[in-house]
Amino acid sequence: MRRREWRWFVGVSLTMCLESAIFAQARPEFDVASIKPTSKTPDRDSFGGGYCRGTDTRAGTYPRLAAPTALGECRFTSVYLPDLIRWAWGADLSFPALVDMVKGGPDWLRSQRFDLVAKAAQPSQETVATLRQRLQGLLHDRFKLIVHLETQELQGYGLYVAKTGPRLQVSTSEAPPRIAGMTPPSPDQFLIEARTASMRGLASSLSTLGIGPVVDKTAIEGAYDFSLLFARDSIRATKGRMIAPTPDGNSTAPTLFNAIEEQLGLRLVRERVTVQYVVVDAAERPSEN
Repeated sequence: MRRREWRWFVGVSLTMCLESAIFAQARPEFDVASIKPTSKTPDRDSFGGGYCRGTDTRAGTYPRLAAPTALGECRFTSVYLPDLIRWAWGADLSFPALVDMVKGGPDWLRSQRFDLVAKAAQPSQETVATLRQRLQGLLHDRFKLIVHLETQELQGYGLYVAKTGPRLQVSTSEAPPRIAGMTPPSPDQFLIEARTASMRGLASSLSTLGIGPVVDKTAIEGAYDFSLLFARDSIRATKGRMIAPTPDGNSTAPTLFNAIEEQLGLRLVRERVTVQYVVVDAAERPSEN
């Protein structure tokens, strides 16, 4: 082997060993954990999803229909591996709620569902952050999961203050933040109700509507209560290409873009935004419990 080739080989080998060593550093483990494949598909009458409950998890911040989850426990029902990855690495992701924040991996990652229950030995000492670390270690152990984070510029939207200034009501509530879709006045409309919500939370929620990633650039701090009503047709996207569609001819509501400016005093500007996501380098079907 030539000297240059040998140096390249040694360099790559050392890098791979270093990455493995970093990933294998002492991660806290769960006391007991169960991961089982399931063929059950969530529907209107069943829940698919879950969360990890730490001492800093506030009531109302977890999925409303989630199965009862004890302190110091992670419980997920009928989810794909990317769902678990998004939760485990959620603190590092730009938009944890978006499915496409996890890239790569074998096809079964997005076709095989799993049930997961994992419990820490000392629940009263567990925060969401430590449970995320435990979940990362568990996925590495059971799925032989190897991932890395990547940053990329994508076409998306920046959320800015409109020229007329913000039209936001400061929240006086001490309730946990909540942004949710509500029953609209008309089926051709879409209604978002927010309570004690931040602008970063609003941007993250807008990112789940199918228009692409939205990044908060308002520089507005604090928590606010607001409602946002717009034509349902205006959140339509075509083959992943972000568009600013016109509202349905039968709807009297404004487009999403107009509604944000008229009702909230904010505006969406189409631009390239920086997004951090997880790339799956390797994964195997889970070992037996």
